[in-house]
Amino acid sequence: MSELRRTECAGLEAAPLEILTRVLDPYQAEEVLCNALEELAVRLGHLERICAARDEAGIRMAASGVSKVAGRLGMIRLVQVAGDLQQSLSNDDQVARAAIEARLMRLGEASLMAFWERQEYGC
Repeated sequence: MSELRRTECAGLEAAPLEILTRVLDPYQAEEVLCNALEELAVRLGHLERICAARDEAGIRMAASGVSKVAGRLGMIRLVQVAGDLQQSLSNDDQVARAAIEARLMRLGEASLMAFWERQEYGC
C-alpha cells in the first residue's frame, strides 16, 4: 500500500541569509528579513486566491513572485515547486497543476514556519 506524505521539508539554504547579515547591521537585517517574510506570506495568500479562480496568467505571475521572494530567503524547495507550477501551466496538465498547487501551499507554510524556528528575529 502506498501513502502520500502530506508534510513538506522546507529546504532552507543559509547562504543568502549569511550574506545579508554580513552586509547589514543586525537591525537592518531584521527589518529586511521581516519584510521579506511578510511579503512572501502575502504573495502565497494571493497565489492561493488566484489558483482558486483558475486565472492561468495570474497564477503564472503570482508563482513567479513567490519564487523571487523565496529565493531571496534561501527557500530553495519553494522556488522549485513554484517553477513546477509554472511548468504545469505550460504543459496544460490540470491534474498535475492541482497537485502542485496543493504542494506549494503546504510547502509555503512549512517554509515560513521553518524560517521562524531557525531565526532569532522578533518580527
